[in-house]
Amino acid sequence: MQITWIGISGKKYTYELVPLAAPLPESNGNYVFTKNILGTWHAVYVGQGHLPSRYLAALKEGCVQRHGATHYSYHTRHANDEDARKKNPTSSTATQNAKLQPVVTVKVLKFPQ
Repeated sequence: MQITWIGISGKKYTYELVPLAAPLPESNGNYVFTKNILGTWHAVYVGQGHLPSRYLAALKEGCVQRHGATHYSYHTRHANDEDARKKNPTSSTATQNAKLQPVVTVKVLKFPQ
C-alpha cells in the first residue's frame, strides 16, 4: 500500500505504507510512523536515517506505540537524492521531509519535547 505526504516545499512524496511488523529494506530514507483515525492517516513521528536501525530504536523507546502508531511509511533515498543533497544541502529531500504534512490530514501529532 502507498500513501502520499507533502513536504515543506509543497512537493508530493509517495511512501510505502506497511504494518509495524513488516520487514524493511536495508536502505537510508525518510520515515513516518502513522496511525489511522476514522479512515484518515495521521503522522505520529517523522524521521530520517537507516530505516531498519531507526525503526528498531523507535520501537525500543516505546514512544510510537504509546502514541498509537500502527503502521510505518517510508521513502528510500536514491542516488539522485544523495547527489542533489550534496549540491544543495538546505533544499534536500531529507530537510524538506522533516516537516511533512499529510495530504488528507488536518492535524499532525507530535511528541512532546
